[in-house]
Amino acid sequence: MKRLFLPLFAFTSIAFGVVSCVPSDSCKNCEAVTYESGTSNVVERQDAVEYCGDDLFAKENSQPVVVGSDSTVWECK
Repeated sequence: MKRLFLPLFAFTSIAFGVVSCVPSDSCKNCEAVTYESGTSNVVERQDAVEYCGDDLFAKENSQPVVVGSDSTVWECK
């Protein structure tokens, strides 16, 4: 029984480890940048945060948020 348990446990651990990994090339640093609407003047730039996978997809495909004369967009690099 012990001979079967250790290899099975090791295989299962490795399998879960491989599936849960996100490739490093699918991550980017994104920052919220607020522009004065109709111009390219930056009003505010927040610190960049790393996003990966579905979170990155959501940031890159989000619509600008317009409040008054300011427009905030996500910029990912």
